[in-house]
Amino acid sequence: IFFYRLFWSFYDYLGTLTIVGLVSTLVLYGLLFPLVMQQPLASTQHSAIVGIALILCILAWVTITWSALACVARSMIAGQPIPLRDLPKRAWRSSLKAFPYVIAVGGAKLLIAANVVFYAHLARTYSGGVGLLCFSLSIFFIYVFFCYVAYAMALIGSWVANMKSSLLSNAKSALIALIVIPRLWISAFVFGSLSTLLLLISILGSIYVLSLWVVLSATAFQLAQEYIANLKVATTELGEGHSVRQYRRKAVILCLENEYKKPRRTLRELLKPWEY
Repeated sequence: IFFYRLFWSFYDYLGTLTIVGLVSTLVLYGLLFPLVMQQPLASTQHSAIVGIALILCILAWVTITWSALACVARSMIAGQPIPLRDLPKRAWRSSLKAFPYVIAVGGAKLLIAANVVFYAHLARTYSGGVGLLCFSLSIFFIYVFFCYVAYAMALIGSWVANMKSSLLSNAKSALIALIVIPRLWISAFVFGSLSTLLLLISILGSIYVLSLWVVLSATAFQLAQEYIANLKVATTELGEGHSVRQYRRKAVILCLENEYKKPRRTLRELLKPWEY
């Protein structure tokens, strides 16, 4: 179900995602251009000013780009078209609410990655028990980093689904979605990582990297919410006294039944789109 929905979501909104990705990439190159063209003999003060301005501009770029992609993903999940002329206005309105999520997701990842690098450096510096301890801590923070990436995906998906809710409320919803069905998020993370690698290798596909993760997160969160709702139905239908596995199996069956009740889309639509 997950990959089926993800594929058709990208297919239906490919034009919009391409325009958003292309425009955001060109803007990013424009922001990085002053840094690349900066004279190597420039003063330290000038370099610091350029660096601070560049960081602020990139933060603004990430916030507005994520806001635009979140608006597209929200319309995508709802199955509603989104006119391109309305997208800049919607992205600007939601950018202020998006900024805390950018800090929560990006800042935490940078902090965890800094711990990985710090303890890895100490492990190379010291030997014996101290070096082994630092190496173990470095491995531990790598594990924490991957876990947080999965949680960040759930948080992004929760934000897309509930833009008007507070950060704390969406953080709780994301945690529940991650705990209840972790395999979904592991699959989404692995698929997203491999797809990102392929997109970056292709160079031109790099314009879809941010789009991929936002749509991936929104689709996974939607499925997680449906699974949680069906888990409650399964608990009511089966009653008490059953194992957790039985409740989960029944919830999966209910998800599949609901999905198959919807009109199915086939490869014929790809081959002959003018007939639809």
